[in-house]
Amino acid sequence: MNTVDNTVNLSPIGIFQCISKYPAEVPRQPNWAQNEGRIELYPEFADPQMLQGLQEFSHIWVIFVFNRNSKWKVMTDPPYKGAPKVGTWGSRGPYRPNPLGLSCLQIEKIKGRHILVRNHDILNGTPIVDIKPYVTQSDSHPEARNGWLEKYNRQIWPIHFSNKALEKAHWVQQWAEIDIFGFIYTQLGHDPTDLQKTNSGTGNSNL
Repeated sequence: MNTVDNTVNLSPIGIFQCISKYPAEVPRQPNWAQNEGRIELYPEFADPQMLQGLQEFSHIWVIFVFNRNSKWKVMTDPPYKGAPKVGTWGSRGPYRPNPLGLSCLQIEKIKGRHILVRNHDILNGTPIVDIKPYVTQSDSHPEARNGWLEKYNRQIWPIHFSNKALEKAHWVQQWAEIDIFGFIYTQLGHDPTDLQKTNSGTGNSNL
């Protein structure tokens, strides 16, 4: 009797680098972010031939590992006030049997073996396992349904700094080595009245 080996081995192709080290510093979706980061490809995966053509795209799919999670959950609490728990397969929470995350990021520049991106939801030190171009003709579906999310409107609250507050925030970010701006935009820019809101996992796509 023949048996099939279903073991899957993944080797990171690089690592994500940014100022954000804590989950509370990054939003749950890239398009809610106002930040920068970069993918540092390991030398064996940074052959110029492998990168050929990528610079012609504006966005990429980034597949990464939720390397800070040691267990998975059957259900998750969506970060929407009043929303009931949903199943793992009905969410994009980070606590999954296979801890893989997926983000669509905007390419800023490709420099050597570094891919600079804008507006991300990934923490510093996150292993990257694959990148693929975002293709509008196949990846964009304007007619798609949003399931249970259609009942909840995620409002983005504008954040304005006084000159003094901005000066102090820059000082904190420089000397405390925390992404204070990421923390403020994430915690106050998305439903600041929700006292029960928590931010866990590695900061990516927790619907």
